[in-house]
Amino acid sequence: MKKFNLLIGILFLISCGASVNPQLKAKVDNQFAVSESTQFASTQKFMKPKPYAVGQYVILGQNDSDGKKSVTRMAIVGREQGGWIIV
Repeated sequence: MKKFNLLIGILFLISCGASVNPQLKAKVDNQFAVSESTQFASTQKFMKPKPYAVGQYVILGQNDSDGKKSVTRMAIVGREQGGWIIV
């Protein structure tokens, strides 16, 4: 009986594991397929970077050693007490 309970427990733990959501996987794959970057024409002098502003964002795509893809989004959402709020 103990072996049966152990087997049921192991099967239960395995079934609780995360599974891949096909819609989210398609969304991540689509974001990896679309790569955008903006380049600005340089001048004779060193081009100063644009100042931070609320609403700017960066999307980063990463591949880990197992080939899994992840997307990280960072956005400037506000400014408070002289510092930027980035999420």
